[in-house]
Amino acid sequence: MRLGELNIIIFGTGNYYKLSKQYIDLDQVIYFVDNDPQKAGTVLDGKEIRTPEEADFEECDYVLVLVMRYQSILKQLSELGVKGDQIKLYPDLDDLFAVKPYIYREGRKYEVKQWVECCREKKVMLICHELTRNGVSVVLMHVARILKEMGYHPLMSALLKGELVEELQENKIDYISQINMMYGGKLFALLVQEMDFVIVGTIGIADVVHRIAWTKIPIVWWIHESNDKDFNDFPIVVREPIYYYAGGKRVVECFQRHYSQVSIEKMLYCIPDSQIRRKKKDDIFRIGIIGLIYPRKAQDIFVAAVEKIPSEKKKTVSFEIVGKYLEPVIDLDNVLKRNPEIKYRKEMSQKDLSDYFSGLDLLVCPSRDDPMPVVVTQAMQYGIPCIVSDQVGQSEYIVNGKNGFVFPSEDSNSLKEIISYCIDNRNMLHHIGLESRKIYESHFSERAMKNSLEKIVDRIKG
Repeated sequence: MRLGELNIIIFGTGNYYKLSKQYIDLDQVIYFVDNDPQKAGTVLDGKEIRTPEEADFEECDYVLVLVMRYQSILKQLSELGVKGDQIKLYPDLDDLFAVKPYIYREGRKYEVKQWVECCREKKVMLICHELTRNGVSVVLMHVARILKEMGYHPLMSALLKGELVEELQENKIDYISQINMMYGGKLFALLVQEMDFVIVGTIGIADVVHRIAWTKIPIVWWIHESNDKDFNDFPIVVREPIYYYAGGKRVVECFQRHYSQVSIEKMLYCIPDSQIRRKKKDDIFRIGIIGLIYPRKAQDIFVAAVEKIPSEKKKTVSFEIVGKYLEPVIDLDNVLKRNPEIKYRKEMSQKDLSDYFSGLDLLVCPSRDDPMPVVVTQAMQYGIPCIVSDQVGQSEYIVNGKNGFVFPSEDSNSLKEIISYCIDNRNMLHHIGLESRKIYESHFSERAMKNSLEKIVDRIKG
């Protein structure tokens, strides 16, 4: 229960404080604590900021930690003598203050209890990290669409809000965001207990599963990560009834390395089928790499391969890097200056991306680790041939030269050879694209996903 008037010390003055500020009663806050020594002695919202060493934690009832990566803060507080039951984390905000999030439905907003009362159908919650156009959020949105067709009322929920909200509204899918400030509290637990089952996307929000596991509502944990670091950083919850699913063969193999005694099944995502009309206004052969620009996506390998192709061969080719610049992996400005045949396009909406695909001849995905990138599936759907590294999930379905191409990850020489072959033999790529389309139809279509969801429902019902 919420404990009325309290004396609270808030640890953290950054983004998570800004996100939660609307719910906090500052009259109950004694002062702030922050590890940044430059903030010590300054004032925030009328309250002093102190270093942890300057704070007297015996003055307060609770320390509220508003730091995303809070593990090191918990250790620090323990060393300073603060007891565990005196600490609240940002997901517990609802235990201290009156958090009133809204669920958005068809242009209107509802409080949680109002939404539950007006939605009498079978309900399913789908939880992701953020409502952005990242792969997991997009595929969960498509799952929500199919669940609606199956007679369920889906609710998309996320720790953070983002631009995917527009597409959720277009598809008339209800959503709630900013649950990072409440998923440890009683209100969120009550909402979860109204569900027939919950689908959690990614292992990275394992803490959410830990917080709602006690409700005993069936949880479908759909894991998409395929690297050991994520499994080490985010231990899974093993209990009934949690059902584990993997977004591809590489995910299954990684999961079994860490949890060999836990059963996991493969379930691939779907994207809605649509056709595009090919646009060819000139003789330029367009080769694209699409995705966030950061080390895992390996744009540096793509650039290295392009630079090794003879200039004469590149005269009628446009190499295009598409996506949001996230972390240094290439010096984009210098790459563009020294390679006039390489172009850059900013991140696109799904609508703009479909239009972009209509003029694309070849997609390259050289990722160092990419369990099942949506952009590759989209290209296959449109009959566009793909070159992928052997660390890309779709590589398990590709037969070299028949329905696509696979090269060893990190090997820019091999990638260069395949790109050169495609430039020289571009007339044969149409047939390879048609064969690539068959991969989409067999594994990533809405029909395939509906079959998977029906099996899950049967499994949950027992």
